[in-house]
Amino acid sequence: MSNSNTNLLGTTHRSSTGDLSTDSFAHSMDSSVASNVSFGKIEIREYGMVLGDNPSTSSGPSVELDWETQSKFTIDTVDQYESMKPRRREMKQLAMPSEFRMQLLVNSGYSLREIRTTIDDRNSLRRKTEFSNKVSNLFSRK
Repeated sequence: MSNSNTNLLGTTHRSSTGDLSTDSFAHSMDSSVASNVSFGKIEIREYGMVLGDNPSTSSGPSVELDWETQSKFTIDTVDQYESMKPRRREMKQLAMPSEFRMQLLVNSGYSLREIRTTIDDRNSLRRKTEFSNKVSNLFSRK
């Protein structure tokens, strides 16, 4: 079942699920149209960490999120989520020391050789990029 209302700005259609659509952008700007926002259940997924190759890591191995979901759970309401979520961390609290990343990777089954090879490859790529940028800057100066 859907309802339709026509006014000078366009036709508004409300479906049985409560979704609102319009055939006119101008109509969406009309302040006389009441709108509601609601949220369903919240699904939180947790991912593991894997050996990464991010060239911006200053020292030690880089880590990144795995593609595989390790766990997931559902929360019924936004209010429940807001009441249980941890306090937002500052940027400096998000950085992981290189020793911590190294231990995390070793505990996850990576060999020291795999980690060292990835670090060496990343550093080599970084040097090549820096060299390329320097050469590019030389030719772009006038």
